[in-house]
Amino acid sequence: MKEQLESGGKRLRFTDDQRRRLAAKGKPLGRKVLGTIATIVTPDTILAWHRRLIASKWTYPRNGVGRPGVMKEHGIKPSPDRPMSWATFVRSHAHLIVAADFFTTEVWTVRGLVTHYMLFVIDIATRRVHVAGTTANPTSGRMEQMARNLTDCEEGFLTGRRFPILDRDAIFSPGFKSIVRDSGVEILLTAYKAPNMNAHAERFVRSIKFGVSRSDDLPGARISRPIHRRVRGSLSRRA
Repeated sequence: MKEQLESGGKRLRFTDDQRRRLAAKGKPLGRKVLGTIATIVTPDTILAWHRRLIASKWTYPRNGVGRPGVMKEHGIKPSPDRPMSWATFVRSHAHLIVAADFFTTEVWTVRGLVTHYMLFVIDIATRRVHVAGTTANPTSGRMEQMARNLTDCEEGFLTGRRFPILDRDAIFSPGFKSIVRDSGVEILLTAYKAPNMNAHAERFVRSIKFGVSRSDDLPGARISRPIHRRVRGSLSRRA
């Protein structure tokens, strides 16, 4: 970059490493501060680099069996032989179904970029959202504690529900599933590569991300707390 400046070139060309470093240092400052100090590139450019940096962290090849294999595994006949579609089943049993998933927040710390995981559960019938817990280290032990909280006989969010919908993310540990099943409910695992089977949770995540996608002025370390308050408070209404 120094050589390009000295040569008097009109357009600087950044390497991927330079973009990553500028994104990592610029994002915590926020758009307003960047506007006063960024002279080589615009604040919008730096923040766009940061969004691509986050996206690249979650880009990986997907492998697994498709939906037909999973349905066959559970003895479910493919349409049109199946008497009830998945969408019809969910609508017919909405008062007994909850959808669970994770919302992730990327936070810059002294250790670099750290992912915080928030487990939320949605009542399909009422669209009420419950936050089961937030952690940067979703170990089996922490997941099991969340499962115990969800299945508590007096205050557990799963009380009175029968079917929690979960995807096949490994974060839902065997211990988590065992505690949930032992409470008397039947876990419904979505098929591979079938996000629409957990559409309510997917829509909720999109609504949250859209609501904070313009919050580039907030330092990364502060993002998770407003989201947590928003979910537990105002977003107990329809997602």
